[in-house]
Amino acid sequence: MYDETQTVLECSLPTVKYSNFSERLRPRTIEELLISDSSIAKFNAMIQSRDVMNMIFYGLPGTGKTTCAKLIGNSPEIEMLYVNASLTNGIEDIRNQVERYATSMSLYGNTKIVLLDESDYLSKSAQASLRGLIEGTIGSCRFILTANELHRIQEQLQSRCRAFCFDVPYMSLNASIIKLTQTIEHRLTEINVSIDEARLRQIIVMKFPDYRAIANDIEFDFL
Repeated sequence: MYDETQTVLECSLPTVKYSNFSERLRPRTIEELLISDSSIAKFNAMIQSRDVMNMIFYGLPGTGKTTCAKLIGNSPEIEMLYVNASLTNGIEDIRNQVERYATSMSLYGNTKIVLLDESDYLSKSAQASLRGLIEGTIGSCRFILTANELHRIQEQLQSRCRAFCFDVPYMSLNASIIKLTQTIEHRLTEINVSIDEARLRQIIVMKFPDYRAIANDIEFDFL
């Protein structure tokens, strides 16, 4: 029998203790992500209705793809299986781990989601097996895939998911930098870290939109 409790524990997000600056500065709500207001509303509607679409989140590294997926999965009455597809990427991995989870029913009647992180590393055979699995488990499980390079995801697999780009449009660049700066300033205040405003803006502009790279530079300056 598949251990549902183990899955929930493995996929729960940290709420108090953070391992490094990138975790401390990571967005904690959908609203903090650098995406449009309409997209924020759609994701929140999915969470509230527990009717999550099969989706592919793609874009540059550090833009919030995995964070967004985990925020959806960390919501009440939603369970998530997290799979690092850069390591667990063969057809046997899909059959032994993902299929077992996706085809089992939740003990608590919750919505079930499989998060395949860095799915552009999945082998061709693994991607092919996912196509039928996504269609066959539509009543019991949904899938969120993340990828830096969408073209590495087979078109047949793409057609079964709603692709969503996390790259910041040029027209939204200034507003997104302001929003990110405000979020980071709030986080730094929480943990009693002080950094010169001009230096903070310089780091954000230079490394934008990569959250992790920004956090690493802030941490290095703070040492």
